Amino acid sequence: MLVNHGYNVELEFGNAGVLILNGKNHTLLQMHWHSPSEYKMNDVTYVLFLFDVELYLVHKASDGRFTVIAILYKIGDADPIISKIQSELAKLGKEVFTDEDEIAVGTYDTWKLRRNTCKYYRYVRSLTTPPCTENVTWRIFGKVR
Repeated sequence: MLVNHGYNVELEFGNAGVLILNGKNHTLLQMHWHSPSEYKMNDVTYVLFLFDVELYLVHKASDGRFTVIAILYKIGDADPIISKIQSELAKLGKEVFTDEDEIAVGTYDTWKLRRNTCKYYRYVRSLTTPPCTENVTWRIFGKVR
């Protein structure tokens, strides 16, 4: 389900499977985008880049804690997620929606998000959107898409 919260647009999942991290089951609840990104990374010349877009995949562990995986993007090839929901996103842009409006998008294979990325950054902070929950473990993939 594509949901307009007013402060962001997110794709909510009913049953997207389980990710196992540190021996705990984490269920993918939703994903949403930020443009431009909230993150900057150093390249080999130590110049900070602000990326065009980033995708947050929000997971909730069996013990109630949250883990967010962030994927950074530069403008370029079409993203398979955006391509799949492009017409629904266009509807959100053309019509007047109120907080919590929803549009069904059908099913999506979340395995398309998986890429072999060995390098990532990990730390603990809060969510960046309401309810701004504390003690969230973040993993930012080092490979830019």
